[in-house]
Amino acid sequence: MLDSLYLAYPLVDLSVRFEGRFPLRAGESRVVSDVRAVAGGSANTILMAARLGGRIAPYGAVGSDLFGRLILDTYTDEGIVADYLSVVPELETPKVIIPLDADGEHGFLSMVSGSYGPLDRLEQAVKRSRSIIVTGYQLYERASREAARREMMLAREHHRKIFLDPGPLFMALSPEERRALLAQADVVLCNESEAQALTGESVSEAAARQMRQMTDALLVLKAGAEGCCTLDGGKLRWFPGFSVECVDTTGAGDVFLAGFLLGYLRGWPLEETMELANAAGAATAAKLGCGSDVPTAQEVVSLLRRRETFTRYGELPL
Repeated sequence: MLDSLYLAYPLVDLSVRFEGRFPLRAGESRVVSDVRAVAGGSANTILMAARLGGRIAPYGAVGSDLFGRLILDTYTDEGIVADYLSVVPELETPKVIIPLDADGEHGFLSMVSGSYGPLDRLEQAVKRSRSIIVTGYQLYERASREAARREMMLAREHHRKIFLDPGPLFMALSPEERRALLAQADVVLCNESEAQALTGESVSEAAARQMRQMTDALLVLKAGAEGCCTLDGGKLRWFPGFSVECVDTTGAGDVFLAGFLLGYLRGWPLEETMELANAAGAATAAKLGCGSDVPTAQEVVSLLRRRETFTRYGELPL
């Protein structure tokens, strides 16, 4: 049984690290220290989960181009279940350009078009998984949105958990669509800016209370280095983050999701689940790159050992 199924357009991140800080202005020239190409997007969550002992399967299609091969080779090297990945020769594998400044802050220039490939095995894949992951990127285009809705319907039919990460594109949907999708989720995870966009509240606690009017799901609001807060039923709790020197925040939220999902599905106490998620996100921010550069289990554990609240080391592949 898989831990989760991730229906998404497989894509490559092109990280461009430049001297100085944002903003970038038209006509301005900056020196670039490197350009890195790695399997990105959903791969950040999938690869981190694998390194922590989990199994998340991607469902989607790549092109027969250099970037599609990079994704397939990455998953092969990491032992990822790739049964539901297909190659569509005429497809251009999507790419995201990620400008990254000297403070580790980043932006996104994203190709949002792609392909899931044949969907004839979607029900089989959902039945084989304990949960599904849905993000706002899946909901942006009409065709991908319909497939994601079908996947959520199958998950409900087969009693699978639904993890929803709205992301920045979620606000492109109508208020009615947003509420309908939020209402179906078992867990909703978003960062502070996404929560503010949804609720108009800039403070995490207030935003969580407003979101409770939209969904009964467990709410997880990420607050970067400060950690995160959760709202479970009516109980609001804060879980502190880990202090690290920030190098690159790209993918930290994706990796956080991997840590959270694994602890949640294993029935861990919320305290230890959030500790693993916060440590995974912080370990990502402390190093350059994402995709195949996401942290190892040892790098995550080195942060966990700073505190005495995590005890489940035996359940991690060390």
